[in-house]
Amino acid sequence: MPYMWNGTGIVYNRDLRPAPTRWADLWNPGLKGRLTMLDDPEDMLGACLKKLGLPFSATLAGVGGTPGYTFTIASGLPAGLTFDAGAIAGTPTASGSFSIPVAISDADGLSSTVAVPLTVVAKLKLAGSLAPATVGRSYNAHIVVRGGARPLRFAITHGKLPTGIRLNVRTGVLAGTPRAAGTFRVRVAVRDALGAVASRTLVLSVG
Repeated sequence: MPYMWNGTGIVYNRDLRPAPTRWADLWNPGLKGRLTMLDDPEDMLGACLKKLGLPFSATLAGVGGTPGYTFTIASGLPAGLTFDAGAIAGTPTASGSFSIPVAISDADGLSSTVAVPLTVVAKLKLAGSLAPATVGRSYNAHIVVRGGARPLRFAITHGKLPTGIRLNVRTGVLAGTPRAAGTFRVRVAVRDALGAVASRTLVLSVG
């Protein structure tokens, strides 16, 4: 064997349901407490940065063979990432699971190609609007969240909800029975398990 390639994978009990099939499953709430990662700072920080849409960098390394490795990536990098001198860096602009073909050769000309998996998880954000409410009638609405790592934590950072309506800080549900009519404008923030924060102004009309 001219050299060895070092990579990171997900190892799990085959009886686990649902079975993980991609890196994004590390943020699957249904698998909370049932998956773990190796205690490797580069792998953990890299996964978190990719998920948050923050600048990411990783340097490829070869083992074995004759030192003086050359790496080549012809295609397959996610949008926003670049490759230069053995380093992948940049800010990914789209989420998804990618398989990057990386070719490595040593000083003696021995070479091999390996498919390196790379997952970019969607950035946390709030979306949608609130349905109107009616005085004296039960109301229930869910604040829509896209992306992010569960569990989430919600908060009202500016403004006030109508009297009788409360926000569940764990589920993002607005529920209750409004007691007075009016237009209520509130700033809602959500924080995910990795510390990412998103906010949005929502308007609740009570008639």
